Amino acid sequence: MSQIKFPTVGVRSQKSRGIPFLAFSLPFLLVSAFSGLVSLQKIARTWVITLMLLMVPLMGHAQIPPLQLDEANLNFIGEQIFRNECQQQLSCLTAWNAGEDFPSLGIGHFIWYRASQQEPFEETFPQLLEFMQKQGLTLPSWLAQYDFDQPWPDRQSFLAATSGAYLTELRTFLYQTMPQQTGFIVFRFGAEMRRLLASTTPEERSWLEYKISLLLNTDSRYGLYALIDYIHFKGSGTNPTERYQEQGWGLLQVLQSMPNQSQNPLKDFVATAKSILRQRVALAPAERQEQRWLLGWSNRLDSYLPQTAYSPTQQLGAPR
Repeated sequence: MSQIKFPTVGVRSQKSRGIPFLAFSLPFLLVSAFSGLVSLQKIARTWVITLMLLMVPLMGHAQIPPLQLDEANLNFIGEQIFRNECQQQLSCLTAWNAGEDFPSLGIGHFIWYRASQQEPFEETFPQLLEFMQKQGLTLPSWLAQYDFDQPWPDRQSFLAATSGAYLTELRTFLYQTMPQQTGFIVFRFGAEMRRLLASTTPEERSWLEYKISLLLNTDSRYGLYALIDYIHFKGSGTNPTERYQEQGWGLLQVLQSMPNQSQNPLKDFVATAKSILRQRVALAPAERQEQRWLLGWSNRLDSYLPQTAYSPTQQLGAPR
């Protein structure tokens, strides 16, 4: 299967009034709440994503005027995530990885569970579908027949249905809605960041926001991509079920372990994340054999560094 081009997203432009994007230190960039600030509009057959970003001061409620994630950066983030998860392969939009008990769908490989299935990882595909419904998109009708639960009992039956009507229709839908999936990932990032910061003490929050500001000010595009992708890839670190032997592996744990002072924050972020994920593999149940995914995880983290060129032969996509 040849690679496919990520559909272009039109994003409303807004001048920053001469203020460098992400030029602040302790105030932290947050995606706003869903109520009205993440909107999708169909204009001349083009979906327009408006992602309003708020600069939230450390200890107050006053808000710096909203900034927008521009078209180039939004498309860059979507392309990178699709590349990380699927190497931009259309067939990968409906996948069930070996060693997992659930399929992963869309450009972000959103997890989808059977009815009443219990797993330690957060299920995100139904959240994506709800997000799309709120934007007025029409979902494949068969999803409602199963109450939006995953209907295949195992990986073998899912793979056997790959060329069937249901999964073919779903892949087409997911290909056509790549911009909206990127919007969901960014929106979810904002919600997870609020949860992450709220879980800490004021003193620790100060350090976390300082480290985040270092990443964003070092390279706004790659710093924002690293934060958004890691929280999508490994979670915020606040979910108590996402632990092995009481040790988490999310963004919170990476930021906590990252040096307080850094000459190269992005490089230190990547090195710290690799260390955290090596610890996860060491603590994981033996039957999960998570060491097989470590190389792919490491390559994905390397994509956060501007000088790292992507190669289609790199192993990037791997289960959570």
